[in-house]
Amino acid sequence: MMSQAFRTSLLIMLTLLAVPFGAVTEVARARGARFTEGRARVDETLVWNQVMLDAIVASTLGNPQTIRVAATVNTAMFDAQNSIGQQRYRPIFVTDRAPRGTHRRAAIVQAAYVTLKSFYPAQLSRFDEQRALSLAEFDGDDWLEVQRGIDWGENVANQILAWRQTDGFSDPVPPFTGAGAVVGQWESATGTSMSNGNISFTAPFVLTSNTQAQSAFPRPWATLNSPEYARDFNEVATMGVRSGSARTLDQTHIAFFFNGYATNDYVEAAIQLARNHRTSRRENSRIFALLTIAMHDTSVTVFRAKRDFAMNPADVTWRPILAIPKAALDGNPDTAPISGWVPLITTPNHPEYPASHPGSHGAGSRVLQHFFGDRNEFEIHPAFNTIFPGPPDVQPRHYSRISDMAQEGIDARTYGGMHFRGSSNATARVGAQIADYILKNAAQPIPRR
Repeated sequence: MMSQAFRTSLLIMLTLLAVPFGAVTEVARARGARFTEGRARVDETLVWNQVMLDAIVASTLGNPQTIRVAATVNTAMFDAQNSIGQQRYRPIFVTDRAPRGTHRRAAIVQAAYVTLKSFYPAQLSRFDEQRALSLAEFDGDDWLEVQRGIDWGENVANQILAWRQTDGFSDPVPPFTGAGAVVGQWESATGTSMSNGNISFTAPFVLTSNTQAQSAFPRPWATLNSPEYARDFNEVATMGVRSGSARTLDQTHIAFFFNGYATNDYVEAAIQLARNHRTSRRENSRIFALLTIAMHDTSVTVFRAKRDFAMNPADVTWRPILAIPKAALDGNPDTAPISGWVPLITTPNHPEYPASHPGSHGAGSRVLQHFFGDRNEFEIHPAFNTIFPGPPDVQPRHYSRISDMAQEGIDARTYGGMHFRGSSNATARVGAQIADYILKNAAQPIPRR
């Protein structure tokens, strides 16, 4: 049976993340009578996003790294096509204009190809094969225009890659294992430096800095002696434990399903929604760029805050794996230590608050709701690999609302024993706020003269 705390949390998140039924989305406003546009043609943005998802699963990169990949690839595709002919939107980075007679679709293909092979050189044969298939779509087109498109897509992609090479992602970072044995604060369980620590120093795409939105986070998300902390402590203690938990089989599957690549969840959903809503090629290019940028800028904001908050004794950043055995120290009469408590899923080696995956769900769901509304039928598939393994019986998940997927993604962090629910909810709200900022400040329509 669903607990009262869970029902309350669910109601809060649906209220915060959902677009009201009947609300007019940006796509509906923009398209109007054009909604019945034919869709027999291929959309290279959708095709190459699926290629990207397959490459992600075949790789060994972690979740925040793949969000950077997705944002880079989609920014290159967007800026490449948007700079050809009449420019409908403000560019994200590349302000140059393409030569007259440049093939738009060929430019998108080449921009995706160049960026993807730079991130996944071992999968070059996959990209070569898809590039040949994509370019074959243009066999009847003017070959000079196609070649201009290829050249232009490569030019834009190289500019985007050069820009992101200076974003701090590859720079050495000072090690961080925690602020010491402070009650409520994160400590590295292995004594090694915080994992994904470079993300804390990676620059955003659109936000002015990775600390711009830091003031939006509640500090702390809950005090150790509060009833809210006790409620969330006891929920994760019973729902997130590896053995003898109160989870249903489906809740266990949810924990593993959403443990991996948040990028894949939202990009896969977006591909289906774009096809269902018959959005145009230009619209899709913009939608996917804004979606992945919102998730990326949320990710770098969250990881910077993880490090900063974990150095402040007033914040609560310890993980359940540390908090539950040491509950006798938290000063809360409604928590009790459980010796040997082990979570269902191995705990990542970085601070609990803010919560990375919930931030992605807040940002990703907000962008999709902005363009498509909340009520949509779609299905997403598990993306298990050697980095994020899962049980063999986990099935695809079908949704009728975007907010339902977001909520399950948030629930998963408690079911997996990695996060407190209040921390996840607070981070999801900030992710949604960052997405709102991106939607209002990036790739804005250019008024027609």
